[in-house]
Amino acid sequence: MSCELMLKERTGIINPMYTCQPAGAQFVGIGIKDCIPLVHGGQGCSMFVRLLFAQHFKENFDIASSSLHESAAVFGGAIRVEEAVEALIARYPDLRIIPIITTCSTETIGDDIEGIIRKMNKIIKEKHPDRDVKLIAMHTPSYSGSQVTGYDTAISAVVKALAKKDEPSGKLNIFTGWVNPGDVSEIKHILSEMEVDGNILLDTETFDAPIMPDKSAFAYGNTTIEEIADSANAIGSIALSRYEGANAATYLKK
Repeated sequence: MSCELMLKERTGIINPMYTCQPAGAQFVGIGIKDCIPLVHGGQGCSMFVRLLFAQHFKENFDIASSSLHESAAVFGGAIRVEEAVEALIARYPDLRIIPIITTCSTETIGDDIEGIIRKMNKIIKEKHPDRDVKLIAMHTPSYSGSQVTGYDTAISAVVKALAKKDEPSGKLNIFTGWVNPGDVSEIKHILSEMEVDGNILLDTETFDAPIMPDKSAFAYGNTTIEEIADSANAIGSIALSRYEGANAATYLKK
């Protein structure tokens, strides 16, 4: 029995993986431990991205929404962000970081995310003095770029907000970009074989978690805030994708 290679007549790609910037930012968010991304926009901006992740990884992920409605177009959506942040902090005692991801509607409205974060930092300090929750603005309007530029914008925002210069760590930063869990496992294996101490940004290996009947295994990002903060002390950085992490790596270099 012989095999024959049949050339396809069509030149198009069926169902290409191309979606909006907030999707890339949300992928960054779920790759960080003790983090729940807050999508500032309509519910669909988080619901359809969660569906995309669930279909691909066969896992469930926590992604929050400010659940914007028509009234926000007139009065602004700042109050929705404030209520959402307070709800997340109250509901999740282990939560340490909340990326606030903008969408096309909130960028068009012109909500001052940085101003909201300054206000919320004061409120958190007053109401939750025992909590240290990082709020990070990620500007990802859906009407420009794609999930690729959204990922790059988000990882750059995280590094700029958290990286802190200290003693040299001797580690090598690896910016994985948007890859699958098996790729992260292979990257770790290669680093281990070369006896290189790597700082994986972002570690999504557990997205390949087994399906357990008792629901004891859930997928969460493995990269900690401390590892991101320590990225400033590495001996160097490698971005596996020029368009998904290279800007963050260049920032650390400078």
